[in-house]
Amino acid sequence: MFSSEDLVGTLLAFMDAVRTTAQNALPESCSLMHVKTLDFISRTKEPSMSAVAEFLKITSPGATMVVDKLVENGELAREADTADRRVVRLSVTAKGHKALERGREIITGGLNERLAKLSKAEQKEFRQLLQKITA
Repeated sequence: MFSSEDLVGTLLAFMDAVRTTAQNALPESCSLMHVKTLDFISRTKEPSMSAVAEFLKITSPGATMVVDKLVENGELAREADTADRRVVRLSVTAKGHKALERGREIITGGLNERLAKLSKAEQKEFRQLLQKITA
């Protein structure tokens, strides 16, 4: 029988392997946190800084540091909310969309590298099992 502790260890090792492969392939100016931030902001209509911090599960000052870097890179735009100037709204620029697409390709490549160790049948079963336990 597979214990929960064994499963946690295996999941963490899997995530670390995919993360390491992806991080090594990303440009020095880009991190997985940047890709995750760009992805969230692209899927959320002009989120506030607090929404970004909550999504990333980091403090507001931490989120500000991540966003500042993305703004500096020209991948995010920051604008004051028209209704409340204390609120800052974020949007992904064209350069940011390109960086996000490249980041997704790299992450997908790292995942595919790991999944290639499984047969097609095992890959299908793996996907079904993940869907079952995440539903």
